[in-house]
Amino acid sequence: MEKSQTERRDILKKIIKANNNSLKINFQNQILSFSLEIAEHKWFTTNQEKEIMDYLQDVCDRGYEGLMMKSTIETSVYKPQSRIYWIKLKKFLLKAGQIGDTLDLVPLAVYQGKGKRSKFFGAYLLGSFNKQIQKYEVVCKLGTGFSDEVLEQLTTHYQKKQQQDQQNQFLVTERPNYVIANDKIKPDFWIQKPDQVWEIQFDSFSQSPLYTIGKVGDFPGISLRFPRLVKVRDDKDVKQATNVQELIEFAKQDKNIKISKYQKPVLSLRQEHILNFINQER
Repeated sequence: MEKSQTERRDILKKIIKANNNSLKINFQNQILSFSLEIAEHKWFTTNQEKEIMDYLQDVCDRGYEGLMMKSTIETSVYKPQSRIYWIKLKKFLLKAGQIGDTLDLVPLAVYQGKGKRSKFFGAYLLGSFNKQIQKYEVVCKLGTGFSDEVLEQLTTHYQKKQQQDQQNQFLVTERPNYVIANDKIKPDFWIQKPDQVWEIQFDSFSQSPLYTIGKVGDFPGISLRFPRLVKVRDDKDVKQATNVQELIEFAKQDKNIKISKYQKPVLSLRQEHILNFINQER
């Protein structure tokens, strides 16, 4: 780990031979062969910002998550938790000067923090309301990118709600019937009456059999890759958050997401009014 990036690269050149999609490594006089996709690499100088961003756009269009940039100066060494010499460039940086892709989602459940954050709720399940079935569906788990201050504020909010509504129990251990979620998803507490909207930034949509939104047959459900909190939307009611039908339409714009052609179509505004009227009559 103490060797510079240039030294590490010279060593790799001596022991590794790459040919098409195969890799041969000379390790302690033994030739080890592997079949794999060889990672691309390109050289850039610090004044080639446009070329770097164009390359980032290219790799993201091909379905990759981004680029790993490594400095070649003599002092460039790998340091865990450091962003001095090695940095990741991700998809959201393509929208320079703007917030990247964002959705307004509703916190549905909480996980107790661990270690030094054990006194806080350390992670949250976020969801979106499905207007066609009148239930929430889980979109993703959010557990990184929080400062201690933000975690304390969020925890205080939900603990106060629990104290104010002890009779009906604001936080419950059993999943409420208004939420659809995979049985493998087991938070510490579910929020009985969702009351907040969070603006969530993310790198891209992803798919997983763990989630139910857009899940039809063998098609996995829709989730988010690297979600992070932008802010709590105090100006919005939960009814104004991004709904499932809108989320699916957004996901369709991502060419790496495959959605079943049998997915229920988005209701028109007129159809929504009719459905709401029928539900009220019931």
